[in-house]
Amino acid sequence: GEDIVRTVHSEDARNSQRAEIDDVVARIGESVSSVDIGMPEFEDVQVRKMADLIGDQFDTISVAKRESGTVLSLDLRFRQLARAVASLNACGIDALLDQLLEKDAIDTEHHARSFTDLAVQGCGVLSVNAGLLLDAFQSDQSDKKRGFQSLARCLGGPNADPKSHLKVASDFADLTFRYLPSLEAQSAVGHVLRAVVRLDGFPADQVVLAFAAGCRDYRVRRYASEWARGHFLYCSPSTAEQ
Repeated sequence: GEDIVRTVHSEDARNSQRAEIDDVVARIGESVSSVDIGMPEFEDVQVRKMADLIGDQFDTISVAKRESGTVLSLDLRFRQLARAVASLNACGIDALLDQLLEKDAIDTEHHARSFTDLAVQGCGVLSVNAGLLLDAFQSDQSDKKRGFQSLARCLGGPNADPKSHLKVASDFADLTFRYLPSLEAQSAVGHVLRAVVRLDGFPADQVVLAFAAGCRDYRVRRYASEWARGHFLYCSPSTAEQ
């Protein structure tokens, strides 16, 4: 066609390109052979029966055992299983990111973005704190803060510890009203409130009251009261301002 541009390479150039491709193929072959999922010889017969119980996840344990590797996973139960079944070292991805931040291997923005990416991909069980949430909100440049919303939903939900989740939410709210413009702070706190009201076993309006009681900044308590009145028909006014 008219849009096709012919490029003529010398014989030496073509040979060089072939050599590069052959080298890449060879490296891929080496990598594939080194992560083959052949079953290592576990001493305990019961361990081998675990393969039927945990399915494809046993492949990861099998490879890590044979290669003397470390299991990196967000799944706490899987990490516990790797330790119990194969005596492997196992580390959570969120813990690894925290260590990288502590060692100055990554900055706070990359740390926050990494957590946000994990949350967007569906990793809902992440250890978050007020500072991380603030960094995530500030680093999310999208109009609707979808990434931050995903991370905020690590708060609340089934099996969440109400006391610790509400403390993180309250501390975050205080930080936002201290460091962000008022409208941005209200938007950030609104996303977090929508997350924590999902706490099981507690009426949503009571969750908001408990959240407001944990906030030191009167502006947060006032906003929480207004937010609750705007979202729940029978929500009593917050007494946290008094």
